[in-house]
Amino acid sequence: MSKYELEALKYAEEVGIIEYKVNGNLMEYWTFYGQSEGWRFVRYDLDKKKEVFRGAAIPWNASLENPIPAFLMTERGSTLYNYMQG
Repeated sequence: MSKYELEALKYAEEVGIIEYKVNGNLMEYWTFYGQSEGWRFVRYDLDKKKEVFRGAAIPWNASLENPIPAFLMTERGSTLYNYMQG
């Protein structure tokens, strides 16, 4: 386990993030804030120990057959995002 993977794991356990990826010194994840806000993409700098980006909002679209974006689902139908975390 790399230094950054360990730091990401510690932060994830502290704030309750389950689904995330480590990209260099950044921890990246999607989080869902309910139908009123939709999904947000977050980057957390593991060196600076602070959030450096929150955006790329994808709104909830109840008119779709499946309102969850396909890239946030696994082939087995599990979700790849967190619920109101981070």
